[in-house]
Amino acid sequence: MSKFENWLLNEEKGNISKIDIFDFDSTLVFMPEASIGKATIERYNVLRRSLGEEEIPSVGQGKYWQQPETLLPPIVPDPAPISMLNHEVAKEFYASSRDPKRLTVVMTGRGPKLEEHVRRILSDYGMHPDRLYLMPEPGRTVDHKKKHLKSLLDEFKHVREIEMWDDRGPARAVLMGNPNENHVKEFKKFFQRLSEQRCFGDRTYELKYKVNEVPPHESTTLGLMQKHPKFGKNPDLKRSKKKHL
Repeated sequence: MSKFENWLLNEEKGNISKIDIFDFDSTLVFMPEASIGKATIERYNVLRRSLGEEEIPSVGQGKYWQQPETLLPPIVPDPAPISMLNHEVAKEFYASSRDPKRLTVVMTGRGPKLEEHVRRILSDYGMHPDRLYLMPEPGRTVDHKKKHLKSLLDEFKHVREIEMWDDRGPARAVLMGNPNENHVKEFKKFFQRLSEQRCFGDRTYELKYKVNEVPPHESTTLGLMQKHPKFGKNPDLKRSKKKHL
């Protein structure tokens, strides 16, 4: 990199006053839960068999969300339909992307081998983030995201405002019956600790932060209800469904 290119890059970074971070699955784009995705492929193959056509591969072994089939037709049509776009969050993304003083970031728990598919779906909606962070190794998605957050805040030392959008909040944690799924709570604690410590490395923090919980979509709730058949017997789940649907 030439001195001029390095100077230009630093100038661009210096113009950034806010970092906006968007989750991918069920935040920007409504993705069917595993039970619905697998059933979609099964129904599609029934139709293909009746027409004498070759079946498409079912979702492979391993973690559902790391399989390429989960981002391909018939689970996600090509191009991705407008019905799968979360318009409320997309509106925030487009506003961020148009503002030269904001860094627009997408963070996802999807692995690097799925980057092409993630970018294809985002591109179908005219979304081109400044940064896309995937999860390169096994572990908790929230921990990987916090690692990237530290890196970003260290890189953009002058930034004093950050905002996040993520669907893994209290409602989803209740639906899944797993308090560890409440990433929104963890991010808030993370930023609060940074504010209390006032420094990270050689940086002093005066950070304004906001973490937005994206309510579960109807398809997400349905998929999790199928995974947890005792849904109707749990009063907390009933309240969550009524509030967010």
